[in-house]
Amino acid sequence: MKKWLLPMAALAFLVGCQDETVETPSSEATGPAGEVETKIEEALGTDVSIPTMQNHDIGLAYLDSAAESTSAHLIYQTTTKPADGFNVDTWSEQNEYEVLHGDLFKDAPLAELDIFPETFGELADAETQEIAGKEVAYKVIPGPVRDTAVIGFDKDGAGYMITYYLAVNQTIDEAFNFAEQIIEN
Repeated sequence: MKKWLLPMAALAFLVGCQDETVETPSSEATGPAGEVETKIEEALGTDVSIPTMQNHDIGLAYLDSAAESTSAHLIYQTTTKPADGFNVDTWSEQNEYEVLHGDLFKDAPLAELDIFPETFGELADAETQEIAGKEVAYKVIPGPVRDTAVIGFDKDGAGYMITYYLAVNQTIDEAFNFAEQIIEN
């Protein structure tokens, strides 16, 4: 009995230490993500896919109508510490944004997702990668503290641009997994 105890304890430890930040989405989003998805679909006039991330909520979601067409912007937060001295209502009024969900937060986000009607446009100096049968444009921008992965692609009448801030222990595969959720959903 004792000879099985150590391997089982090690297995339980490894399973508990897995750092999967991207969750598999359900067929229908619920809660704040589902409400945000519905509002974005109404504003853009097309179906969209809003991915979820384990342990990282959508901290802020808003619509930007300042350009030729409305676009949606979602920010996935690493923490929920409110930004000192900033009011989301004043901020949205000054920038002419329609806040759909959330608030302004103190810490840097983990990822940002922009959704555009029809196409994301172009990503200068990008490479291509196939994710779930779809070719996406991507590039990694080196940074002093952490690198940033940028991924762009079009899907079913909407364009997606992901900005994923890579932590020290993360690779671009984390950003590709995030994009895969959108493509497969």
